Amino acid sequence: MDIPTGLIRKVIVMAGDRDITYVRGNSIARGTIKIVDITFDQAYSMQYNKPRYNIYVQEIDSEFTRLWKSIPGDYCLPEYETGIETIEDND
Repeated sequence: MDIPTGLIRKVIVMAGDRDITYVRGNSIARGTIKIVDITFDQAYSMQYNKPRYNIYVQEIDSEFTRLWKSIPGDYCLPEYETGIETIEDND
């Protein structure tokens, strides 16, 4: 199995009659949670020989990031970042 590389900008999940899109940087749950990262789960992929993507979120008033969803790769389409990402230092 090929291991994807690069920053994932969004994943589109095929959910029957509709598609659900998760985009890094978007707010969800009425603006109380922000999607901070989407990653390819390489450990899961190597163990089970199936792709899976993990979505990490952070509550607006929290400094902690947590895993929110794991999505089987068979049901989603990733889109990778094409530009260079810059990280601002707010100190």
